[in-house]
Amino acid sequence: MDWKKISNATVRLLKSVARGDIVLKLDRFLPHIILGAVLCIVCIFVNLKFDETLVEREQNRTLLEETKISYNQKVCQLAEMRQVNNVVRLLAEQDITVAMPEKPATIVRRK
Repeated sequence: MDWKKISNATVRLLKSVARGDIVLKLDRFLPHIILGAVLCIVCIFVNLKFDETLVEREQNRTLLEETKISYNQKVCQLAEMRQVNNVVRLLAEQDITVAMPEKPATIVRRK
């Protein structure tokens, strides 16, 4: 291998690219190069939009899960209140005066 010829060819190529002569030599391939660049830009744009859609979908899924949890908590609270109201009504029918405790019950531990 002749390194001098390779270095001269490399220098000539870099000078040609710097002056813009390479574009004049590739004039018949220029539409293909432009088409390739446009396709790359479109591909990047579609990928970014796809990623944005996935992020939005994940945020919506998280919000939906939080909403389901909140809904289930409210259903449990409603069922608990309904049961407490039934017990209070039954106690009132029996003329028993029992009220809800003001302090929570203490835990008795065995030794």
